[in-house]
Amino acid sequence: MSDATPGDRGGTTPGYRVDFPVFTVTEWLGAKDLDFFQVDPSRQAVTEVWLGHAESTGEHTRILLAATLMESPGTTDDRRASAAFEAAIKLAGMRLPAEDDRPPGFRQRLVDHVQAETRSLDQWPVKTVSIDGEAVAVRVWQFVGGIVAVMDDPGTGPICCLVSYGMELDGLTLSTPDSLADYGIPATNVLSRDRLPDRPAISVLPKPPGYHRDFHALLTPTI
Repeated sequence: MSDATPGDRGGTTPGYRVDFPVFTVTEWLGAKDLDFFQVDPSRQAVTEVWLGHAESTGEHTRILLAATLMESPGTTDDRRASAAFEAAIKLAGMRLPAEDDRPPGFRQRLVDHVQAETRSLDQWPVKTVSIDGEAVAVRVWQFVGGIVAVMDDPGTGPICCLVSYGMELDGLTLSTPDSLADYGIPATNVLSRDRLPDRPAISVLPKPPGYHRDFHALLTPTI
């Protein structure tokens, strides 16, 4: 994966090449797609890739977001905390009820809560996933009925973080293949807004009818 400058303009929006390895799920029986990607506007370079996975069988639905975050400022600990925060906010957003009205200050209290948790991620339990055939430790946090995980020791390379709901991460196998064709991305690994689905795979997860108990302490201001 090379050359992060704008490339393939086969669609209606510019394409951006990915110049770092992307973490994918090796075996998934359900739907897979490109869920989201981020571009640094100053360099026109891809900095984040989020891949969506969903499987629904009868009354049980499971979803998984596998994210690759290439850049965030600061030390390794800062980068891990930043990745964990992004993943946790994603999970929280998926588990908020569909109503428009939020209690005053709720959003900020949620952000503050997640930031506090992710700053202390060294206290999160450790689980192991497989990446390219090697066992890799991830720190995990259970929140609003789902799981957030972030690579424990990413070094200077890209960070993998995961968001799951309806499934555990034990035994999960990831890889960094040369091609992302399984996710609807052309062989040139060019990302564009045209590749984002109108209905993402993870949208099969229904909105909850009310606030999960983990949100309850955030619904009203503390005195």
